[in-house]
Amino acid sequence: MRHFFIVNPAAGDLNDGRDIRALLAQRPEVDAQVYVTYAPGDATLHVRDICQSTPGPKRFWACGGDGTLNEVLNGMADCPDAQLACWPSGSGNDFVKYYGGRDAFFDFDAQLAGDVQRVDIMQAAGRYSINVINFGFDTVAAQVMQKVKRLPILGHGNAYWTGAAYAFVTAMKNQCTVHADGELLNPDGTILFCTAACGQYIGGQFRCAPRSVNNDGLMDICLIKPLPRLRAFTLIKQYERGAHLDNPSMQDIVVYRRAKELRLRAGDNWVLTLDGEMVPAPKATIRVLPGAVAFVIPRGAKAIV
Repeated sequence: MRHFFIVNPAAGDLNDGRDIRALLAQRPEVDAQVYVTYAPGDATLHVRDICQSTPGPKRFWACGGDGTLNEVLNGMADCPDAQLACWPSGSGNDFVKYYGGRDAFFDFDAQLAGDVQRVDIMQAAGRYSINVINFGFDTVAAQVMQKVKRLPILGHGNAYWTGAAYAFVTAMKNQCTVHADGELLNPDGTILFCTAACGQYIGGQFRCAPRSVNNDGLMDICLIKPLPRLRAFTLIKQYERGAHLDNPSMQDIVVYRRAKELRLRAGDNWVLTLDGEMVPAPKATIRVLPGAVAFVIPRGAKAIV
């Protein structure tokens, strides 16, 4: 097995590959290369080149946040002998929360001895997603979050809240129709936001899909209808805990389905967010690809479902 560590220096603090190289120096038996990316999209291109030029089993380590994981995924998803591992050194690291958080993923020995499990991914607008695809209010918030995430006070752990505050003013009612496996979910053609998930968390702390199972061949779809701003504060509290699906007071605004396909149609400037990465898509079909990727789960880590 050859190991390829793809390090995004723009994710997290001091994420320049030195910690990875220090670990590998202690494990000379591991056949590994470290590559530090230099621009958005570089990870995908580099991983794709390796898949095309390097035969045999290989494990790609995404060293960064969810965006880095997404870029590596998009480079290797079509490579049958590739595995995906995560070294979650970004700011959000939402996907690994499905397995209890990032601590286990920072145990190098546990990673090397981990289990490899086939997990579902999603495909939309010519790209893949392993965690959550979202649109509407969330996407507006994510766009702002990307701009401020490194700023003091507004960024870092407060970045999502800064984005949410902006969306709270500008994106409370969005024109978009959504179908899940052919069923129209919103006859009035409006949403606050919608998520399609294989993972469970989004925005660093929000449990958007508490019932999601990432190897069952289905997406968890949650559409939130437009609502008054004052009521949004109650929704945020429920959404953070993952209680919005079961709370009786939320049932008039929450539409929840499990499906293999979601179709959406919106305006010309509509944007999808795939694991935090922005993709313009005024209309799109999101499909789940069951067991499409071999993902490395560190020894001792378990899904929280």
